[in-house]
Amino acid sequence: MKFLSLERLVGPGRSLDENFEIMSLELIKASTPRHESFRLSAPDGGIDIYSRSLDDGNLAFQCK
Repeated sequence: MKFLSLERLVGPGRSLDENFEIMSLELIKASTPRHESFRLSAPDGGIDIYSRSLDDGNLAFQCK
């Protein structure tokens, strides 16, 4: 099994953690097109990404 090395993850964020959340958000947006998904800022109660449904239930994600 191959693992993604997060040490190589680069992006528009100011930190590795922020770039991971941005990447996760883009993956969530691609997999849930009928949701409006966005990152939450601290204090967020443990929720990093919230995905509001246009049709049915809402989703909350914590990036680890």
